[in-house]
Amino acid sequence: MRDLDARCFGVVSTVRTGLRNALRVFRKCTKRICAEFHETSVGDGFVASVDGTSPVTELFPLKPCTVADVFSHCPYNAPYYLKEAYGGDWLTRSLTELF
Repeated sequence: MRDLDARCFGVVSTVRTGLRNALRVFRKCTKRICAEFHETSVGDGFVASVDGTSPVTELFPLKPCTVADVFSHCPYNAPYYLKEAYGGDWLTRSLTELF
């Protein structure tokens, strides 16, 4: 998380612990936008997060990816999630309009 702060964030950074599981949520903010990163643990076919536990088969598939030189996991079908979040014209709209 320090690498992510150094490269992308740094204005505001807070951490809270979940009510259901002792995992953390990192809230990172720039001057314009905030993002939350939920710590998870994967084992025996289940994924635990601050919100509870789910079978791996119920979650959308993730693939290894790198964001700002930080290793992470991203959805295989990221365009679908971006369309659902920002509308069908997410690819042609200005970034300032999205945030």
